[in-house]
Amino acid sequence: MKFAPPHRLALWLPAATTFFINGAMYGAWATQVPLAKARLGVDDAGFGRFLLFMGLGAISAMAASGKLIQVVGAARLIAVGFALFLASLLGLVLLSAPMPFAAALFLFGASGGMMDVAMNAFAAETEARIGRPVMSSIHGMWSIGGLVSAGLGSALFLILPGPGQAIAIGAVLLVSFLVIWPRIAAAKAPATQVHGKTWHVAPFIWAVAVLAFFCFSAEGSVRDWSSIYLGSALAAPLGKAAWGYAAYSACMGGGRFAGDWIRHHAPEGWIVLACGVLAAAGFALAASTTSYPVAIAGFALVGIGLSNIVPIFVSVAGRSAKPAAGIAIVVTLGYAGYLVSPPALGALAASTSLSIMFLAVGGVALIAAFCFLLLSFRRE
Repeated sequence: MKFAPPHRLALWLPAATTFFINGAMYGAWATQVPLAKARLGVDDAGFGRFLLFMGLGAISAMAASGKLIQVVGAARLIAVGFALFLASLLGLVLLSAPMPFAAALFLFGASGGMMDVAMNAFAAETEARIGRPVMSSIHGMWSIGGLVSAGLGSALFLILPGPGQAIAIGAVLLVSFLVIWPRIAAAKAPATQVHGKTWHVAPFIWAVAVLAFFCFSAEGSVRDWSSIYLGSALAAPLGKAAWGYAAYSACMGGGRFAGDWIRHHAPEGWIVLACGVLAAAGFALAASTTSYPVAIAGFALVGIGLSNIVPIFVSVAGRSAKPAAGIAIVVTLGYAGYLVSPPALGALAASTSLSIMFLAVGGVALIAAFCFLLLSFRRE
């Protein structure tokens, strides 16, 4: 069924806003990473081990989120996830003792993962109700949220201490969520609920989920390590260390808003391969320069490259024989890569350098994109 544009916008807005808020939370965290690392007094490898708690929290929550959606509904799970997400962010900017900080990271990952699964289920049903591809633009709002939050956080460093700017951003996001909540709550409960044996899906979906793991890992590397790389290896000022993540988020958002149109005009396999090539080129540019403005440009290119890979993976899962289970698997393994990979990347950076780490991540993203193209040929 086709809706008039105003009706489509009314359906699109609640799902898009949840993605914006979730992305803004991660953007707020990105501006805090160098300060948190300094408070803890650890090196790259040590900080990577702390980030493992974030991954453990995410995986734990995601494993249960499919069933929780059936019990409380996606809308309520989004609300619970956001409340815990906000509380844990405040803990991350205030705590300096190792164990409480690790606990806050665990809660940050768990609440973010819970919110991610719920809002992707909500977005999949939104796309089905609208009757045309909108997943890329909905995901694009996540990137815009990261851009706005990281940019605002960098600007607020000039007038507020680190914790103060994070609290200010959190307050704005809370008000935004309260404003949009009536529309989220009024939407129909997603039909993409998980019934039966969640993990019994086609091997093709499992393969896509594994590729999502590696592509999300590439996204996570920019979130957790770009500001450290710009600030330490390339001597960027503190107020500009988060510009790499901001540029990445801006270009990813732009790419995703164009993605729905692109998917109408090119095969998905070739789109993913082109995205992988651009991402690898961006990582190579950022890793090979000694100028932080050039590195920021490299991260911007990474944003363009990675912009439409994940939305395509989620849409492919949504068209499978078991769409609910497929989405749950792709999102869970994907975000597991997003949150679990930083410790491994930290170890690689400690044994080599952050430049080598980014080169390796770019190579993995390119290989994953090529593998999806081969899978698409085989499926056809």
